[in-house]
Amino acid sequence: MQLSSDATQRCANLFKSLDLFVLKVHNRIKPGKVSHDENQLRYKLRTLWQNKPEYVNKFIALHRHLPEEDLQTLQQWNRVRRSLYIVIKYYPEYAVFYSIETGLFFGVLALTNPFSEILSETLPVIVEAALLPYEGTIIWDGLVRVSSSKVDATTAKMLLEACEKGRAEGLIITQ
Repeated sequence: MQLSSDATQRCANLFKSLDLFVLKVHNRIKPGKVSHDENQLRYKLRTLWQNKPEYVNKFIALHRHLPEEDLQTLQQWNRVRRSLYIVIKYYPEYAVFYSIETGLFFGVLALTNPFSEILSETLPVIVEAALLPYEGTIIWDGLVRVSSSKVDATTAKMLLEACEKGRAEGLIITQ
């Protein structure tokens, strides 16, 4: 349910580079003006570049020296937005995220820590997250907001059944 260590390191470097770039060019966020919580700062920076394509476009324009595969990844990330998902089930190969917006099921890999370590809540759980294409898989950026809203038992059962049927039929999107 995780990327290889090399892929994880390359991906983490892209995240860090983009985050630092946004911190430098976005004049309203200063490290001293934000809580000392590093994850809160990273969440704000990621939300900016995930919701405003011009940041990623500027970054790409200034970093044409990056490997072509990284530039292509960045171009794909340019279309990513934070959204609401219901995390339904953990399988050995991925976690299943259901998009509330589109009604699609995604098989998502963790970047570093297993999902169960980050999401300690009982599944299903509603989260705000960003799902990103990376090296033929779908990952999340590891920064998640868990909703206080709960999934009722009827909906949970229906989603789990649809998830298991979709998995059996190969309908879970994994890339």
